[in-house]
Amino acid sequence: MLTLAIGVYDSGVVVNNASVTQADIQASNGVIHQVNRVLVPEALQRQLASRLGVSSLYQ
Repeated sequence: MLTLAIGVYDSGVVVNNASVTQADIQASNGVIHQVNRVLVPEALQRQLASRLGVSSLYQ
């Protein structure tokens, strides 16, 4: 399960560690919002960081 933390600020909207770069894009099946990072579940982030030998995927 992917848990999302959403913050709304004067400077824009943040979803987990990604910023919304373009909102309200019309698609054939609804509306999408473009973000500047891939949203990866936290458990997978830790696993990948461990395998890569780094403390975090997002430096």
